[in-house]
Amino acid sequence: MNASYQEVPVQAAKEIGLHFSKNAVVIIAVDAMHDKLHVTSWGNEPSDKVYAARIGDCCHHYLYSQAGIRDLSKEVFEDFRLVPAAKSRKHIEVLTDAAREAIASLEAMNATPVGTVLSGYICNALSKLKQAIEWKPAEGGKS
Repeated sequence: MNASYQEVPVQAAKEIGLHFSKNAVVIIAVDAMHDKLHVTSWGNEPSDKVYAARIGDCCHHYLYSQAGIRDLSKEVFEDFRLVPAAKSRKHIEVLTDAAREAIASLEAMNATPVGTVLSGYICNALSKLKQAIEWKPAEGGKS
């Protein structure tokens, strides 16, 4: 049988995590036909993703170096720790909170008598901040 290699999809780990209310899931699979040790990890939050990936790395290292499993090749299909979204998600949350506070302040300022020019700047800033907060990434991480 010469079937093509199939990795265990992250979606499978995600489904397990959500079904059993876990923050992180690591799946270790051996594919003797293709001489591969496959590790799939999933985490609910960015910190959980990094934690799960580290556990997967440790498991791979242990199985290779300590448990006597022959040198199975390791391929990384996606390392969430390298995805810019993982590094910037927390910053986005902080910026969103700051934008909400700025909106409240600008709306309060705009409710008081101010010059026409200043009112125009305030309305423009409010519009941009509200648009930024409402933005959501498209499915698949593309916008």
